[in-house]
Amino acid sequence: MRLSDYPLVLLVSTFLGLLACVASGVRLERRSAKFHQADYQKQLAKSRNEIAVLLSLLLGFSLGLVLSRYDVRHQLLVEEADAIRTTSLRAELLPEPGASKARVLLRQYTDARLDYSRAERDEEARRAALEQATKIQRELWQIAKSAVEQRPTLFTSLFIQELNETIDLNERRLAAQQNRLPRAMWFVLLSLSALTCLLVGLTQRPLVIPALMVMPLMISIVFAVIADLDTSKSGLINVGSGSLERLRTDLDQSSPSSH
Repeated sequence: MRLSDYPLVLLVSTFLGLLACVASGVRLERRSAKFHQADYQKQLAKSRNEIAVLLSLLLGFSLGLVLSRYDVRHQLLVEEADAIRTTSLRAELLPEPGASKARVLLRQYTDARLDYSRAERDEEARRAALEQATKIQRELWQIAKSAVEQRPTLFTSLFIQELNETIDLNERRLAAQQNRLPRAMWFVLLSLSALTCLLVGLTQRPLVIPALMVMPLMISIVFAVIADLDTSKSGLINVGSGSLERLRTDLDQSSPSSH
């Protein structure tokens, strides 16, 4: 479990922690007379600005990185829905009873993938949905294998090709969800943020309380946005499952029992 899995908790904890760094800087400045010297203050302000620039660049880089990964997760969801739909259409070309069985299994497979997408932080539910999807994949493959043994045709090859794509997209979605911002990057960002806020407390003159809160608040908000885009389990920014939901409705409407 990672704190970045809970963006709102990260927002509050980061803000309080960075605010404590600012307060530590203010307290340190008051206790040491050398920090009152103009030259010393000038050097500290220069260091603060340089570190803040580096922090801004790293935050921008991290934000762009997780945003691109969010787009990849969304695109893979759409591609998976399209692959399942095409597999269902090509299943109609299989000899019976394989065609009917395949279409029923594909509706169940869509349900399993929907359950996985909706589970969010429930790891047990996600694991159960993943196991169900894997089981259905094996059953679909057995249908494809039987179709080839009975009557190998171009239509059977097309079905197998699209079934392979459906199975591959399942794994690609899992890999995309596990591709997270490294912990080392979070450590660097937190360290530079703490140092920047400490220097803000040392150099902020005159002492204006609202001004001291600006830097911790800005950094915390960016951290929360990065964490929200980086996780697919929780938060306010989610990929959603609209494509799979529409697919499930289409499969129900096109099933023989619905007519």
